[in-house]
Amino acid sequence: MLKKYLSAILVIILVLAAGTVLVDAKVNGQGDVDLDTQVNIKDATLIQKHLAKLVVLEDAQLLLADVDGSIGVNIKDATHLQKWIAGLVDKLFSPKSDSTQPPFDPDDPVELPLLPVI
Repeated sequence: MLKKYLSAILVIILVLAAGTVLVDAKVNGQGDVDLDTQVNIKDATLIQKHLAKLVVLEDAQLLLADVDGSIGVNIKDATHLQKWIAGLVDKLFSPKSDSTQPPFDPDDPVELPLLPVI
């Protein structure tokens, strides 16, 4: 129960801290889940709505939503994006990003593993 309250408080703090912070996503698109060319709290909210099964993200949006460096979209991606918007982390990762691969290119075809929908 305490964990839920702390998570809610963190979200509120990040939303207030982010305010109207908008980041140009034209560089690589990573984090721009709603495809409006800006990375902001709306993108993190869209990830949360997808996880709650309130909306369904397209394949391209799922690639852009996977920002925490792990495989697949989960609540850690929404949290990582919120922290990035608030300036608490320096980098958004892509599903392909590691020390041996080039940065994410939204025009580069990527094979997605078939993941079960929960």
